[in-house]
Amino acid sequence: MGKKFIVIIIFAVLASVVMIKFFSGQGEPPEAFIKINGKDIALERGSYQWTSRYMLSYSTEIADAASPNQMAEHMEAVGIKQKSVGEITFSDDSNPKIHAYIWSSSERSKALTMKNNKLILPTEQGKHVIEVESIWKKGNASYVFVAETQ
Repeated sequence: MGKKFIVIIIFAVLASVVMIKFFSGQGEPPEAFIKINGKDIALERGSYQWTSRYMLSYSTEIADAASPNQMAEHMEAVGIKQKSVGEITFSDDSNPKIHAYIWSSSERSKALTMKNNKLILPTEQGKHVIEVESIWKKGNASYVFVAETQ
């Protein structure tokens, strides 16, 4: 009886772990990166809405963040050359729909060109606060970085 009981307990624990892993979802959007001139730069995640599946139910998390300009106040600018292109990737290797924008002092001022997760970066000299908006089936997320065109 002792060995049989231990085997049943071990099987139950392993089955529980597998089921939790299989039925649980990621609780928040993945991390985002942009590769510019061979260098990976982490983007800072802002506001998001994300729906996860847990066992037999769903949970939606909504996180509000400061505006991209406010987020950028404590970020270091990434130096880029004119006509630079950045490739956006995600920590979970997903391929969401992506839009990118330059922010003026208080709002989105210009949409940037995106093609196959490649972002055409601003050519005008100076610092640019850039918001990357990503949309998945599970939800959406905003990411921010600062580029300084030289």
